[in-house]
Amino acid sequence: MVVHEWQQTAEQVRLLKRVMQPTPDDKLVASVFALGLNFGFVRREDVVRWADQRIVECEVAPGWLIDVSLSQHRQLTDLIGELREIGSGVNSTAMCEAAFGLLPDLKGLTFDVAEAVGKRL
Repeated sequence: MVVHEWQQTAEQVRLLKRVMQPTPDDKLVASVFALGLNFGFVRREDVVRWADQRIVECEVAPGWLIDVSLSQHRQLTDLIGELREIGSGVNSTAMCEAAFGLLPDLKGLTFDVAEAVGKRL
């Protein structure tokens, strides 16, 4: 069977598009990071570190992931918007549950200390 060059190219494009899309886990993490950056319980450095690690794990790093990795000097609001876009369509309950896991444990703290932590968020 003869495979034409254009057929190979079309298959490569389909493969690249599939590889370039965020996974469901990437979408969840991006949505949680957007929420965390917006409310101050996630640091930009954590987001960049996650993106860097994901790039190491990928055979071909998608452009959206490279953009997040290189976002250290971008406006925070731009990064939050990009993460929201990446995480669009994520189940809001799953996002809230994942975000809740990043919050500090307030058990055993006095009301005043817990209130101070809450105000920092």
